[in-house]
Amino acid sequence: MENSTVIWIVVAVVVVAVVVAVAVAAMASRGRTRKRRAEADELRGQAEQRGSSARQGEAEAAQADASARKARAEADEKAAVAEQREVTAHDHAERAGHEREDVDQRLRRADELDPDRTGSTDRTEDRHGRSRGDGPDRDDPHRDDPHRDDPHRDDPHRDDPHRDNLHRDDPHPDDRGRR
Repeated sequence: MENSTVIWIVVAVVVVAVVVAVAVAAMASRGRTRKRRAEADELRGQAEQRGSSARQGEAEAAQADASARKARAEADEKAAVAEQREVTAHDHAERAGHEREDVDQRLRRADELDPDRTGSTDRTEDRHGRSRGDGPDRDDPHRDDPHRDDPHRDDPHRDDPHRDNLHRDDPHPDDRGRR
C-alpha cells in the first residue's frame, strides 16, 4: 500500500472521528438542554404553587389586619362610651352631692327654726345614708350599735375571740350517755 492511501485512510478516520465527536457533543448538548428545560419547568411549577400559597397567605393577612382594625375601632368606640359614662356618672354624683348638701343645710335650718324641735339638731347620717332619728327604725335600741346587722348581736359572747370554741368540749346531746 502506498503512502498516500494510508494518509487518505488516516484522514478519513480522523474526519469520521471528528464527525462522530461533533454528533456526540451535539446530542449531549441537547440532552443537557432538555434536562435544563425540565428543571426550569419544575422550578416554575414550584414557584407557581408557592406563589398561590403566598397570595392566599397575603389575603389571610389582609383579612386579619382588617379584622384587627375593626376590633380596634370597636374597642376605641367602647372606650369613648365608657369614658363618657364615667364623666356622666361623675357629674351626677357631684350634682347629687350638692343636692345632699342643700338638703342637709335646709334640714338644719328647719331644725333651728322649729320651736317644737328639742334636743340635738345633729343630722349626721348612719352608714346606710339614713339620718339618725329618721326612718322606721328610729325607735330601735340597736340603731347605733356597730353590730346592728350581726345575727349574733344578742349573744353575750359575741366579742369573745374564742366564741366558736366555747362549746367544743361539750359532748353532743346524742353522745352524753356513751362516754
